[in-house]
Amino acid sequence: MLGTINALNALGVKSYIDAIVCGDDAGTLPKPDPHNALAICRHFNIDPQQAVVVGDTLADMVMGRSANLGSTIGVLSGVYGAKDLLPEADYLVPDVGSLMPYVLGMHMKSLPFTNLNSS
Repeated sequence: MLGTINALNALGVKSYIDAIVCGDDAGTLPKPDPHNALAICRHFNIDPQQAVVVGDTLADMVMGRSANLGSTIGVLSGVYGAKDLLPEADYLVPDVGSLMPYVLGMHMKSLPFTNLNSS
């Protein structure tokens, strides 16, 4: 978890994060199991449909789908590309920096996401 906290501090976004759950924390299950995502929703007493998972792996996207979260957002600056994340991602963003408008409270419709489910 220390590596995650250091990364969030380096990006200047840790103050926007209310909870951090890492796969090696006691009582957690590895992704793509939905357990951790659902535990966070229960902890904050929110409907999973109101939650969003942001990740750069297919396991992140599958976890979000398995937990029936409101949206899955794939970040393309990791190891996986759009083709890899497409089966499970609702939206794709080029990098974590593109998420800041959402983190700061803007509506998803105004973000530079690529909506993969629109026809």
